[in-house]
Amino acid sequence: MTAHENFITRTKQPEPVQAIRAMDVRIIKLLSEGYQAKEVAEQLKMKHRTVTSRVEDIRIMWKCRNTTHLVVMAINEGLV
Repeated sequence: MTAHENFITRTKQPEPVQAIRAMDVRIIKLLSEGYQAKEVAEQLKMKHRTVTSRVEDIRIMWKCRNTTHLVVMAINEGLV
């Protein structure tokens, strides 16, 4: 086995993202359109804290480093 093949076999493949609620998809979609959490809350008639909590929960569940990473993952998964 070459060093390259050894590296590939040791490298953990990315895990598929866990399923999320339809409301979470709507939140991420609005974030992807450039809205801030407060604006998302207004659009969806939710409290600002609810939006930020949901984003944080998904970010942790998907092991994202930040909200931008979360949005990119959602786009890559075809959710938005």
